[in-house]
Amino acid sequence: MQSRSYVSALSGSRRADYAQASSSRRAPSVLSGDIGGLVPYIHVTLASGRPRQVKRQLIGGLTDTMERVLEVARLDIHVLLWEIPTENIGEAGLEPAADVTNNIMVLMSQGRPSEVVLVLIKSLTDVVEAVLKVAREDVHLVVLEEPFTRIGEAGIPMEPPRVPHWYYHDSIARHDR
Repeated sequence: MQSRSYVSALSGSRRADYAQASSSRRAPSVLSGDIGGLVPYIHVTLASGRPRQVKRQLIGGLTDTMERVLEVARLDIHVLLWEIPTENIGEAGLEPAADVTNNIMVLMSQGRPSEVVLVLIKSLTDVVEAVLKVAREDVHLVVLEEPFTRIGEAGIPMEPPRVPHWYYHDSIARHDR
């Protein structure tokens, strides 16, 4: 089974992290063979100057949201903050105020229903708006979905993403109405 190859390809400490996390997380375990669409990457571009505590809160909020909405393991979520001086940013050709540049790019495997992606966009926007205390219209979010065969970790290509359980429950509820 490919998931076992994935786990065996990991270094000893990373394999131990998966074993420990798989017993305590809600998301399906890599060790059980239910990979569930690993490696969502979130790249956040911000104007420089926000306090460390706010950045840590943003990273935590984005991670929590990805885990909840996509039902992927926390260990598989990567958030990268890129801080850039406003002099190196152009919004409509002008140097923006520090709170205007809040650009989020999510890279994840393709294959989830569009409704799931829409919930993800709304939920991540909610986090950025609340944590950074910025106007909603100043949150710019792009979701890039790559075919799962083009994404790998530890030299192993990914398996197709799993559709979150909540999507099926919502679909059944909509159908019953």
